[in-house]
Amino acid sequence: MNLLENENVLEFFVADRSLISATVSAVHVFEMAGSLTVDLDVILLYSKKEKNFRVRFDEVVEYAFYHNSTRYFYYIINLKFFKEGIFIT
Repeated sequence: MNLLENENVLEFFVADRSLISATVSAVHVFEMAGSLTVDLDVILLYSKKEKNFRVRFDEVVEYAFYHNSTRYFYYIINLKFFKEGIFIT
């Protein structure tokens, strides 16, 4: 499994590599080096070569996940990144 961290996530997911419509296979929330870390294990739906990734966010100050039992919970349909005044959706 390939590990992507912080800004590398935004640089990597372009062209046919998109988190939209990817599936989440695991969510890990833990403390590492005194700060909160969130790892998402994802499987890319449309990628031609690389499919399995762990996306890591370090120094997390806030996170939220939404689950609705009437829908498949593991598909990424909406995402937002916030970093030092930058908002990407």
